[in-house]
Amino acid sequence: MIGAILIILIGYFIAKGIALLVRKALEKVGADRIVEKGKGAEWRQKVWPGLSPSGLISKIVFWFIFLIAPLLGLSTLRVEALTDLLSKIIAYLPNLVVALLILILAFSIASGVAAVVRPVAGESLLGKIAAAIAPAVVVALGFFMALTQLKIATPIVVGTSGCAGSPCSGIGAGLQPPRPENG
Repeated sequence: MIGAILIILIGYFIAKGIALLVRKALEKVGADRIVEKGKGAEWRQKVWPGLSPSGLISKIVFWFIFLIAPLLGLSTLRVEALTDLLSKIIAYLPNLVVALLILILAFSIASGVAAVVRPVAGESLLGKIAAAIAPAVVVALGFFMALTQLKIATPIVVGTSGCAGSPCSGIGAGLQPPRPENG
């Protein structure tokens, strides 16, 4: 029992140290600046208020590493049910990391799309609508992709994104309602 507690405490401090190193490295590389450019910052602020991308990634790294410590500690106690549960949680964490990366990429792409669409579309009403909708569509697609990666309500996500994309596909393919014949 003392050995299990000791393993968990050591794992906690190791996880804290590695998470701090990851956060500092991401801040030094400029990961926060990349996401904070353009419209992506507004979208990120709505989804993750007050949390920087580097802070979020470092928290995931902390939990990924820290959850290994109780697994090792519980394995010394030979409690099979808890060991299996923690193993499943640890096996799911890479999906969480990939989903997070998808969202960060979606926010970055959304800011780039907004920067391109705004000058191209112009100041007309349709241009303003396109400049407002384009980043939202990119973030929504990124959100659907992240939910699919997390295996959360996959049939609903696929169905919803398919229904949302159907009108766009029809318009893009040139499908139009029948026109009356001029006689």
